[in-house]
Amino acid sequence: MIKQNNKSEKDQSRHQLTGSIIAAILIVSPYLLYIYKGFPVEQTWETFLGVYDSRAWQSTQTSAWILFGKLVPLLLLTIWFFTCKHWWYHAIIVPIVVYCFQIFSFFNDDMQFIDVEEIYWVFPIMLFIAPLVYLTRAKLFNKMRGDDLISFEADLGRKRSVWNQIKELFIE
Repeated sequence: MIKQNNKSEKDQSRHQLTGSIIAAILIVSPYLLYIYKGFPVEQTWETFLGVYDSRAWQSTQTSAWILFGKLVPLLLLTIWFFTCKHWWYHAIIVPIVVYCFQIFSFFNDDMQFIDVEEIYWVFPIMLFIAPLVYLTRAKLFNKMRGDDLISFEADLGRKRSVWNQIKELFIE
């Protein structure tokens, strides 16, 4: 009995620590958007790590503003994805991937414009995520209604027109 209490106390303290870290990140996140003000306005910035040249952005401060404007929402969406307990949490992957592509295009020197074509790269991921979310929803609601899996699979295999499928999605 004592070992179980120790284990549950360890789990509880680990959950409290994790929750405290997440809460601290959420509290600090608005301030992360203003970190760019600590960067110099010059085009090149010499640090002990090396020299940064903000070529296309013409200012280190501008490039930091753009980068942190992408990193902070990515951080918040990632926290939301890992802490969400709803059935639709896979849908959060789509904006996460969009921000990842935007950050990649920020670091890609060959790109002249960012935030232009990321949606075309995310489309194949959306083709995978949307049916996954819908099937999760369908299985969940099937369990709630008490239908068995065999009738659910038979319903999925039934031939219907596209219009009938759309009507069933939104009306029933």
